[in-house]
Amino acid sequence: SAYMMMLKQKKPLFGIGGRGKTRTFLKHRHDKFIAQLKKQKAKVRALYYEAYRKSGVASEYDVRYLPNKYENPMMIDICGDLVVILLTTNEVSAIVIDNPILADAYRQYFELLWRIAKS
Repeated sequence: SAYMMMLKQKKPLFGIGGRGKTRTFLKHRHDKFIAQLKKQKAKVRALYYEAYRKSGVASEYDVRYLPNKYENPMMIDICGDLVVILLTTNEVSAIVIDNPILADAYRQYFELLWRIAKS
């Protein structure tokens, strides 16, 4: 799974567009993933939408918040050489791209959004 591929990278995880939907759809698999991240002491930085600030879904991460007007069903996770694009509608679909140049480009995009997002 995409989760296991990211764990094998043993690198910081950067998430864009969090809404807590993967917890809803993937339940125990997501919980297991989070437990493994904690076990690895992986650094996680995430950009969630403002509407989810008080939900507590990302309390274990370093989080900033994007304006709600940009919310959509897509999420992007960047970890090591991987870019994982997730679509959470009635189910979860994932595209995994293993490319260090693309992953670096998405990390730059993350840093831009991080500067814009609110703490």
